[in-house]
Amino acid sequence: MKKCPYCAEEIQDEAVVCRYCGRDLAQSPAPAPVLLRPSEQSAPKPAPAKKRTSPVLIALLLILGVLLAVYVSGSASRRPSSASPTRRPAPTESIVYAKDQVDVVDFECSHDSIGNMIVEGKVRNTSSAYVLQFVELRATIYTGAGAEVNNNTGFIDSDELNPGSTSTFTIYVDDPAGEAERCLAVVEDAYFK
Repeated sequence: MKKCPYCAEEIQDEAVVCRYCGRDLAQSPAPAPVLLRPSEQSAPKPAPAKKRTSPVLIALLLILGVLLAVYVSGSASRRPSSASPTRRPAPTESIVYAKDQVDVVDFECSHDSIGNMIVEGKVRNTSSAYVLQFVELRATIYTGAGAEVNNNTGFIDSDELNPGSTSTFTIYVDDPAGEAERCLAVVEDAYFK
């Protein structure tokens, strides 16, 4: 004897149809569910707990968001306005430094009454395309024998130096002993605007 896989009644081993439920036993049925006693049943698994976002992570994300907003707003204010484009024509000469576009045109030296050698002169922007700014010069004073006495730096009198234009400069160099007899002025640095 065997049990019917559908109704669990006892039937003959050779039976092809269950005499109780009338089902065809020639087909292989799906395995019958196994019934467990209440003591063997496992407790229902609890639903997985939702992951909570850490308050520290939220605070970090907020700080990063604020920093990004400050950076973006700051860079937007540094951009030139669309009303005044700052495009410059391409240079025709190969430029390495802005200071290479400035020449000292003329200079002279004189002593004042309080122990300074005054170096005055003019510079010219030799570029045909670039506006220069922060043009810095170095004035060096020498004895009659060629020994350096002192030097100092200073800027040209204009804020900007347009292409082809000139500007003046005045640099005071300490010479308390009054031993300087010659001077030299050279371009120290400059920037493209």
